[in-house]
Amino acid sequence: MGYLICDKCDGYYELQSGESAEDFETCSCGGRLNFVDTIEVLNEPTKKSKTNKNHSNSGKEYFKEPNLKNRIMSINSRINILTVIIGLAASVLVFILASLLLGVLGIAGDGITFYAIFTLAIMAFIGSIVTGFLGCNSLEDGGINGGVLSLILLISLGLIIGIFMFVMISVTNSIMASLSPLLSSVGSSTASKTASNDSFFKFLWNVFYGFIAIVLTFVAGVGGGSLGVILKEKLNIQL
Repeated sequence: MGYLICDKCDGYYELQSGESAEDFETCSCGGRLNFVDTIEVLNEPTKKSKTNKNHSNSGKEYFKEPNLKNRIMSINSRINILTVIIGLAASVLVFILASLLLGVLGIAGDGITFYAIFTLAIMAFIGSIVTGFLGCNSLEDGGINGGVLSLILLISLGLIIGIFMFVMISVTNSIMASLSPLLSSVGSSTASKTASNDSFFKFLWNVFYGFIAIVLTFVAGVGGGSLGVILKEKLNIQL
């Protein structure tokens, strides 16, 4: 991973997993930090690197540059795309099994909505366990990759729902346009008000369901990714 050496006080720091030289701006003494691959380039070979972000000879601390760009870069460097894709494949298998089970259970009405939310959370949970187990070495990395998997699932689901709603709205408008001459003015007005009220309450319920689905999916993803790491550690498997 390499080391950072101060050109002013000669202190040095060993970069940890997930860190890069771009995460650090300067030494606390004001000196510039230079990156090297090995510690052998130091003039004093007896110095030993510390892992607590302190100088080896002065006790002064390095400090990270507090900007959003470096935080995003740090998180991005910890995302394992391959294992996230494998986790998504596991999520698809869960979706297929859940679809088959839906036909067996014969769920209908509002039960379908709850079943869909539950299925989405399980998809994120199982997929994230696979991702954390195969590609992560810390609970934080597992949570990050599980969160990424959850985000991909939500975006994919949102795209599918958006296309479905667009088609349904287009069909509904076409039907209403063809039936409008047959409706009386009074009946049409009353029906319009009733439909408007029903649509408003349905909209509120859909927003609530959507919020619950998003929260559960992210919690399941982060928790599943961390659980995958725990399982790997408990089973003492090195991947």
